[in-house]
Amino acid sequence: VQGELFLRRAICGYYRTFKVGIEPEDVFVSDGAKSDLANLCDLFAPDSTVLLPNPVYPVFYDTSVMAGRKIFFSRGTKKNGFLPMPDESIRTDLIYLCSPNNPTGAVYTRAQLQAWVEYAHVHHACIITTPHMKHISGMPHCHEASLKLPVPKPAPSRSIPFPKWQASRASGAAG
Repeated sequence: VQGELFLRRAICGYYRTFKVGIEPEDVFVSDGAKSDLANLCDLFAPDSTVLLPNPVYPVFYDTSVMAGRKIFFSRGTKKNGFLPMPDESIRTDLIYLCSPNNPTGAVYTRAQLQAWVEYAHVHHACIITTPHMKHISGMPHCHEASLKLPVPKPAPSRSIPFPKWQASRASGAAG
């Protein structure tokens, strides 16, 4: 639970005017998506690496630096429409994607997003997206949605490596 109780109660009251029942303990008040996305990285192991398309929204870079993470860049240029694609030579744990990109406004196509999803699955990486990309299903993040991208599923096996954030959680490490 985050946010002042009086504010969470007021939000509940607002939703009741639309006949939506919600309790104050179910309301999360934050200072915006930028901070929430930055704080999301705290769920992952401290030695997780980060891949940032560049140019990149400053909060993604700044919070990665503050967390002491190793950062890789995927370079967006005029030649590639400021939409860098996965580089097989880079192995990373976390991938930030923002489409439309801030600050360029460039937008990934469905096929380009599918390539990122496939890259993330192969490398056991997690894609962290901005809230307006929550409609992309198949991305290894927390959102479910209506856009159906075919995503290969690994065969069941006890030897499949866990991403670092799952491994730290499974071992009981605090995070």
